[in-house]
Amino acid sequence: MSFRFATGATALLMIILPSFLNAQVLMQRDVSLRMALTIAETALAACGVNTSVAVVDRAGRLRVFLQGDGASPHNLELARR
Repeated sequence: MSFRFATGATALLMIILPSFLNAQVLMQRDVSLRMALTIAETALAACGVNTSVAVVDRAGRLRVFLQGDGASPHNLELARR
């Protein structure tokens, strides 16, 4: 009986498993505006007022940029990089 069960279970897995592998859903997670703003505000609070913070998405596009009160004007490009 256990041999029949093992054979049946193996056959069932061989039939069902390929359909599960092909049915994968691709999900692309990206940074929302609210999340990017929270990240930037937290980083600015942790690093001080002499810094600039840039949050970019997966493609490298700028989502949020915060420049501290004492930050230099050239910090935009440095923060983005």
